[in-house]
Amino acid sequence: MQGHIQRRGDSWRVTAYLGRDESTGKKRYAQRTVRGTKSDAQSALARLVTEVNDGRYASAGSLTISELLDRSLS
Repeated sequence: MQGHIQRRGDSWRVTAYLGRDESTGKKRYAQRTVRGTKSDAQSALARLVTEVNDGRYASAGSLTISELLDRSLS
């Protein structure tokens, strides 16, 4: 799996590797916060990694609303 889980107080941070930014060459990561058990966090990480691998992950800041709607409806 291309990610990891980190305990953050009463929640978990799941992180998945997105690859390198084409223009800067910097590594990029997707992160989500999960409240619940470690098992919940493991499931969330698996979903996040699947989204990234299938090309369905898009950060909210990189798309317009129109592009986000087009992607979610396709």
